[in-house]
This record gives sequence, C-alpha cells and structure tokens, in this order.
Amino acid sequence: MRTVSAPCLAAVLGVLCGVLPCCIRAGEGIRTYVMGAPVARPPTIDGDLSDAAWRDAVQVTSFVPLGGASRAGAETPPPTLARLAYDRDALYLAFECIEPRMGEVVARVVDHDGPAWMEDGVEVFLNPDGNRETYVQVVANTAGVLMDGIKRTPLAPLDMAWETGATTGVVRAEDRWSIELRIPFEGLPLGAPGAAWTFHLARNRRVAGQHLTSLAAPISGFHEIAKFDVLRGVLLAGRQVAVVDLHFGDGFQGTNLARVGLRNHGSEARTVQVELSGPEVGGGDIKRETAEVVLPAGAEGEVVVPWVIAREHAGSAVEVTVVVRDGDCVLRRARRRFEAIPSVFGDLPRRAFYRDRQEAVLIELPLRVGEASLRRHLTLEWQAFAADGSRVGSGMTTVRTQRAVIRLFWDAWFDGRYRLELTLREENLPLASWGTFLLLVENPWQE
Repeated sequence: MRTVSAPCLAAVLGVLCGVLPCCIRAGEGIRTYVMGAPVARPPTIDGDLSDAAWRDAVQVTSFVPLGGASRAGAETPPPTLARLAYDRDALYLAFECIEPRMGEVVARVVDHDGPAWMEDGVEVFLNPDGNRETYVQVVANTAGVLMDGIKRTPLAPLDMAWETGATTGVVRAEDRWSIELRIPFEGLPLGAPGAAWTFHLARNRRVAGQHLTSLAAPISGFHEIAKFDVLRGVLLAGRQVAVVDLHFGDGFQGTNLARVGLRNHGSEARTVQVELSGPEVGGGDIKRETAEVVLPAGAEGEVVVPWVIAREHAGSAVEVTVVVRDGDCVLRRARRRFEAIPSVFGDLPRRAFYRDRQEAVLIELPLRVGEASLRRHLTLEWQAFAADGSRVGSGMTTVRTQRAVIRLFWDAWFDGRYRLELTLREENLPLASWGTFLLLVENPWQE
C-alpha cells in the first residue's frame, strides 16, 4: 500500500486509479483509498484469506480505539487488517483480527438482523453515492451472522427492512479470526458511475470492551458520516442507471403501490424494467407484476407497480420481491417481508356516544387499505342492531382516505347498547367485514 500526501493527489490520482490500490491522505484526517482493477476471479467466501483476489487489494491497516486513545489501564488493541476488492457484481471485504483472548469470544446471536453489533465482530459502513447522506450498515459477528440496514439520512433510524444480500464466511484459529464478506452491488444505494464513495470500517472487541475504528479523523461514534474515508476507483461498467428510492407500499389489504425512483446518469436513453413477485395466491402460485419506463439521458423517473394483498392474507405474513433491471444488469434486488397483515378495520377510538336530537353523531373509523384501492370505488356499508337483534339503522358511505366517517342520526333511538356490522367493498366486491359495539346515552346538557 502506498501513502501519498494531500498536495500530490491531483498529480497521481489518474495514474494510480485502476492500476494499484493505495491510500492517499486528505485534509482533516480523512484518507482517500484508490481501488485497483476489478479482480479477475472473486474470492471464495469461506473466511480463508489465501485467495489471489486479496494479493493486490486495498489494505486498511490502522484500527485505533474509538475517540482516539485507549482508556487508562486498557490493553493495547491487537492488530486488525482489512482488505477491499471488487468485480462487476460485488464488493468484497476481508478482515483478519488478531485476538489473544479467543477462548473468551462468544457468538450468541444466531438470527439474521439480530443485535450482532453487541458481540465481537466487524462493521462496514458504505455510502456509494459519496454524498455523505445515505449509507448502509453491515455488521457481522464471529459466527458470520449478519445484521444490515440503511440510514437514508444521518439522523434517520436504521431501516432494518433493507437487505443488502451480503454473505459471509468465517475461520477461527487459536490467536485470531478472519471473515470474508460479499456485498452485491444490487443491494447497495449506488450513485453516478465512477462516483467517489465514502466508507468506514470498524471492529468490536467485546472481550476487552474496545471499539476500534479505521478512521484517522477523531470520532465519538461509528455513524459520523461526515468523517468517513473516501474510496475511489469502483468502476462499474454498464451501470448507468441508479435506483434512488424504493418503497413497497404500506402492506395493507387491497391494492398497494410499489414505487421505484430512478436516475439515468448516462448519455443515452435507457429502458428499465421492474418485476414484482407478490404474495402467494390460491394454489400457492406467486403473483408477478411487471412495468417499465424509458429514461432519457440525464433524466429521473419513477416506475409504479400495483400489487394485491387478498382477504385471505389477513393476519398472516407475506413476502414481496422487487427486481430492477437495465437490460441484463440487475440494478437492485430487494425483498420485504410483512410479518402480519393487519385487519382492514382498526378499533374505534371510543365506543360511547351522546344521543343528540339535533345533530348526527359522527363515528370516525380507522381503515388500513392499500393506497390504490382508495382511488377506486370503495364503499363502506353499515347496519346497527339493538339488543333484541332488530335492525335499527343502516347506511353507506364512500371511502377516500384511511379514515371513514359514519353519520348516525339518533333522534328516533333509545339509550342502550348496539351492535354495528360493517362491510367494506371495492368496486362492489367485499374486501373485509367487521363487527363492534356502541353505547348510546342521552346528552345530559340537552334541553
């Protein structure tokens, strides 16, 4: 690894980029690392770091205690070495972590997206757009169990629904452990082709209460993106279109809308296809929907794909996958699991109402319905029954939002308990039914 002072950056960057991996020191403690050429053969992700791909990889050798210095009496951190390489499909990382206390290293987290950051392991922070705004976090413990997510802004919570598709391999020895990670580009929020990334690598030594960072700039927390180092030279041929946003929708019964925001950084128009694999239908088949958009050079656009959650899915989990393609290049592959589809009808905010001879009682009813269904002919039918089972009222209202309003005129009714039966219809087909109770009492201030 070569180190070059900041004033020499402009002179040497063009020579080094794509030829030799190196580290260039920039101002204010921020380093710039430059990738070499893509590897001809990717490493096998098994934790064995003898693959040829690592020989000329970018090396990150300086891991220091968080905050810049060890606390009094703390043991000196053992060496940590990280390497970075890439090919047309993925970014590869390798960590070799010397650990004199291997007998105390325990990996209890076994579930994906569990709190792996609380154990001995490594953390990777990647901001491929280079805007120091949106970044993914990938954490792996010494058993290779992963936690990953995305921060869309530095102050936003980590969105654990984002899946990078990363894979790991780990080898544990008497005095060290090593890990390899493969992070596919289709699982990263890429920016313009050739953009300078920002990144941060870290190691957690829970056996010694140490948090180690690869950054030279002083930081107090791993998420200080303003001080991330720079990574240049990740050159991805054929990836002219970036996926700038992807939302699956609310995951409610009815028709939801998946939205994919795109930006064409190229000089020619591109046709982008979006395929959505939705929940299983009757015989266990997977419902597939496709849509596409033609993006002029330098333009932004959005693809909207409707998908349906049927009535029989209520209360169960469904999984939805979106694949975004530019020709044979997969730009983004994302999966979202909705653990439990909520019922259409939410509970009433209150159940007791005053009977008024002059005005209707307004009952606001929360609804959870797919966004596209609200744009169609959606109606709510209701019937009210007295304690003896006789029907005392009925009506119908058009639904336009996630909150329906029922107007009940009580002038001919009496105090007491009533059962309310509700049916929501989408284009005259029943979407959901529900029943609840109301209590009607006389207004004590009514003259």
